[in-house]
Amino acid sequence: MKTPTSANQNPLIFGIKGILITTLLITISLGTASAEKKSRNFFAPKGIIVTAPTVQKDGTHRIPIKFKTAIIHSAQWMSKVHSSVVGKEIHITADFRLAGGSSLVGRKKTYPGYIEPKGVAAGTYELKYLDPNGNLHDIGPVTLP
Repeated sequence: MKTPTSANQNPLIFGIKGILITTLLITISLGTASAEKKSRNFFAPKGIIVTAPTVQKDGTHRIPIKFKTAIIHSAQWMSKVHSSVVGKEIHITADFRLAGGSSLVGRKKTYPGYIEPKGVAAGTYELKYLDPNGNLHDIGPVTLP
């Protein structure tokens, strides 16, 4: 009688084990793919790009912001950008999700490419990135028309 080795095992049984292990790993990764606030070092050194703000018909201000991560990963989706106004500063924090996460099944990206800070008037503000741990990082001035 031969001793079972990977060379003489039934390939169907070995294949089923592989499928089960792969399925288990995918299930675990999808279950943990929730929105996560990212620190400033998650982005490239000049990876937070602000373009010209506009005023909408209803009087709200819209500030277009693009994000480039330090490590490019096609499965990362921008989920949301939180903004708050503190005096003459606008603080932003970005949430990312993994594409295909259970909370994104059947959904598209939710970040529209801009923020609409509440309660701001025309003028110049300092835009800052607020880390989840509370540290602020300068992005630069933004002038609202």
